[in-house]
Amino acid sequence: MRWPGQIHATPIGVDVTPGAITLAQSAPNADGVVPALEHSAILDRPSGGPVSDAEAERVMGVLARRGFRGRSIVLGMSGPNVAGEVITLPPLTSKAPLDTLARAELARLRRWDDRAIECAWWALPAGAAMPGIGASAGVGGAAGPGAGATSAMTVGAQHSHVESLLTPWVAAGADVLAVDVRSLAIWRAVMPSLPPGRGVTSVVIDTRRDGATILIFAGRTLVYERSLSDLAMGKAMLLAAQRLGVEPAVVHELWCATDAAALASTPGGRSVLDVLHDCAAPTVRALAEEARVSGAYASGRFAAGDGPESVVLLTGDAAALPGFADLISREGLAGAALINCPPALLAARGLSTWHVPSRTTRARRAA
Repeated sequence: MRWPGQIHATPIGVDVTPGAITLAQSAPNADGVVPALEHSAILDRPSGGPVSDAEAERVMGVLARRGFRGRSIVLGMSGPNVAGEVITLPPLTSKAPLDTLARAELARLRRWDDRAIECAWWALPAGAAMPGIGASAGVGGAAGPGAGATSAMTVGAQHSHVESLLTPWVAAGADVLAVDVRSLAIWRAVMPSLPPGRGVTSVVIDTRRDGATILIFAGRTLVYERSLSDLAMGKAMLLAAQRLGVEPAVVHELWCATDAAALASTPGGRSVLDVLHDCAAPTVRALAEEARVSGAYASGRFAAGDGPESVVLLTGDAAALPGFADLISREGLAGAALINCPPALLAARGLSTWHVPSRTTRARRAA
């Protein structure tokens, strides 16, 4: 499906995390290309937790005031209620009902009712049993893929959890087009920045106030995901607030500051930016180590040829800290770079392009 020429804006991507609700809307052209963000907003969430009816109403009011077009939204979904498993399916060329089999296998592994879940899956390169994600025996019962079998990653959630996410937004008058997995939204958003060759391993570090996620790509195929709730940059922000003698909200603003005057010297003689870097350093060091280990594994498992290239891309609200890419690079991840999009907006932008077609995405959605 292509975007009709008269459509001038995507749905609004709504990325909900414990620390913020991030909104993004893009402007596709008639060929289905999304060249740039059209509207965006980041709303702090002091309370965290599930979105309440009142909070959803507040967000819908912001849309009208900030110039967003329409009330159609795509919600992001993440956390423990989203399941991810590596499974084995029959060959892609077979006439087997692969969508049905993928859903049934995910339900079996999670002990869910396969009639009450939504899932998506995509084929992985050969040899796809990954640490932290169990490889299932799959259809036919043999452990691991047999001759001609397909190793696949599947992600999904129960209808009951999806409905609980929808309820406040529907009550607030939103037209919810879809609920999508947050990591898949990031996948779509970073796709243009990923080298297509399978010999390139790309590491995406999504670092936020409430945690971090490491995504590994072989070429443009997502092959690995790891959530790291203990590596929340919010701890570094609280420490910085103590050292600077300011409220945490002030540190959140400084963290994303582009005005050099805002990062000038403190009364103690050091620059504000130096203090922020010092406070972030332990978390950055731990993130870099996790990314190195994950990237080395995925490179050896999936990349073709000797000495594959490696690309490190940074996303998430905490990656907006000036000099963050240099901090990561100094920890051994040379060439780390921000994607050409405000890092805090990346997931929301990916959600906004939920049904913009992609030639490279191989995810299949089981309705």
